[in-house]
Amino acid sequence: MDAVIIFLLAVQASMIFPALNWWPHPVRWFRSLDSTEKFTFVVAVFTAVLALATCVQVWAFIQSERAFLVVDNPRFRTGEPTADRPDLIMTLKNPGKKVAAVQEFIATYQLGLHAQELHEETQNKYNKTDFGKSLVAPGNEITISGNLANGKAIFTEQVINDLLRGEDSFYIFGDIKYYDGYNIFEPSEIGYCFSYLPPNQREVDTFAVCKDPKYTYAR
Repeated sequence: MDAVIIFLLAVQASMIFPALNWWPHPVRWFRSLDSTEKFTFVVAVFTAVLALATCVQVWAFIQSERAFLVVDNPRFRTGEPTADRPDLIMTLKNPGKKVAAVQEFIATYQLGLHAQELHEETQNKYNKTDFGKSLVAPGNEITISGNLANGKAIFTEQVINDLLRGEDSFYIFGDIKYYDGYNIFEPSEIGYCFSYLPPNQREVDTFAVCKDPKYTYAR
């Protein structure tokens, strides 16, 4: 409903100034007006400013009240990578004030093979897993768990040893599409990315947040 109000106010404001036909000589045009026309012009300007201010206020209200999702604390179910199924656990938090209705939760992985950063073609090249739909209440969190490789084993003993020594890299990343309580036509979307930390490089968490804006975003 708020989005509809913003649209109507914006339409109203956009119709005011073209109708005044004051360009390219605004001073001369204004002086040519009689008292009634000048009063009408002032009212039109006030209406436009009021419409703009209302749009800003409604936008700020939506930003403060909508749902917003954060992916936190990814970890292996077994604590460290193992040679069998790479089951992963992630926490999905909603610090917002509306229920977040998750429509799609895509998770992808890249085993570095001694590469220390994500490839440009990663999104199209590597396996994708959809953790499915869910609801996250405002001010709450849920735990998401699943298998990244659709039941396949992706870690050999050599790779595991390389990961634990910090000689190899492992990334998990993806995107989440969800309705935040205000969007009407299309869901909001966030991107997330984490890189595995070997035991000698971590304080608490098993994964660190990636800094690449191509993978960590909100829109």
